[in-house]
Amino acid sequence: ASMANHSCVPNALMVKLGEASLLRARRPISAGEEVTINYFDILQPLAGRARRCKHWDFTCDCPRCEAEQRVPAEELQLPLLVLNQ
Repeated sequence: ASMANHSCVPNALMVKLGEASLLRARRPISAGEEVTINYFDILQPLAGRARRCKHWDFTCDCPRCEAEQRVPAEELQLPLLVLNQ
């Protein structure tokens, strides 16, 4: 079991200190707010992140993934195409 669930906009991170792991907040976390970390590289495009989630046997429903799912795929690819020129 994980100490925290995954999010593509995590509010915490895991820090390894030798044999120990430390869960550290990235920003102030409100009382009752779920603590989330990223399980993998979240700089990937939506499709890549979705494949990684499938590997972990879940579907990410974080605000970022939900927002990106509403944008046509070709619009999400445009910045990548510009970078590859």
